[in-house]
Amino acid sequence: MKKILITGGLGFIGFYLVKKHLKLGHKVIVFDSFFKNKGKIDKEFQRVLIHKNLELIKIDLTKEIKVKSSFKNLDIVYHLAAINGTELFYEIPYKVATDNLLITINLLKLFEKIRVSKIIYSSTSEVYSDGYKMKTVKIPTNEKVPIIFSQPTDTRYSYGASKFMCEFLVREFGKKLKINTIIIRYHNIYGARMGTKHAIPQITNRILSGENPLKVYGADETRAFCYIDDAVDATYKLGIKKVKNGEIVHIGNDREEIIIKNLIKKILKILNKKIELKLLKGKSSSVKRRCPDINKLAKITNFRPKTNLDKGLNTTVNWYLNQKNLS
Repeated sequence: MKKILITGGLGFIGFYLVKKHLKLGHKVIVFDSFFKNKGKIDKEFQRVLIHKNLELIKIDLTKEIKVKSSFKNLDIVYHLAAINGTELFYEIPYKVATDNLLITINLLKLFEKIRVSKIIYSSTSEVYSDGYKMKTVKIPTNEKVPIIFSQPTDTRYSYGASKFMCEFLVREFGKKLKINTIIIRYHNIYGARMGTKHAIPQITNRILSGENPLKVYGADETRAFCYIDDAVDATYKLGIKKVKNGEIVHIGNDREEIIIKNLIKKILKILNKKIELKLLKGKSSSVKRRCPDINKLAKITNFRPKTNLDKGLNTTVNWYLNQKNLS
């Protein structure tokens, strides 16, 4: 039986990784502060909580972590714990940046004291934000393009810059202790139970609340969305594959880059709504286009996305519609 640690396991991607490993018969330990869940465990996670192989630990990872016997001899660590959500980058930038750094630093201090075989660090396509603006990033984007933060003057970088610094810490830690590390840069992962701070659920909930006209920021921008089942499948495959230490790998869907206003039209069609759209410019540092090159991922794991946008969007939007109807 493999022993898995998932930080931020109550979060979006973490929750699906927890279910994946429990289904495979692994022992799963979850670290989470309950920050995103406002101190509560939602109904979906409560159904998982009864599993005999799950240990959920409420913990503030910004503080020193005390060693417990159950933490020792970990086969895979998925480090996903972070403050995320585009709105929060602007609302609480100092907390976003400092918490993300402290969480990672304290975890690495813990890993110095226990045996860990592999660390998979969850980073983000946000590290490319300023590069897009400076026109140094090609589309589709591979892992070799330079990372640029021109000046520390944009609050949006609270997330991307802190995640990039954590990438560096994790890679250097792996080299120092000879622990296999992989850096994953996720590109616009979506699905049910992803909270309300991201584009698809936010747009869905604003339509359901009756906003008309609907303000659409960055209407002419494009994104390539990757459904959660595909993202978790790719993440798991990287977890079990022998991969070069410190490798940086994109996870996303390179097949269906879409203009945001067209994405909204798809959501409106699913909800059977007809409303006026007020098309506006994107917020500061919001990038014009974002689409990953996932050839490296495919080469390592033979992964290709299985869920097209129409199918994934229909499942996701209807999940949020159901939540609205229950409230």
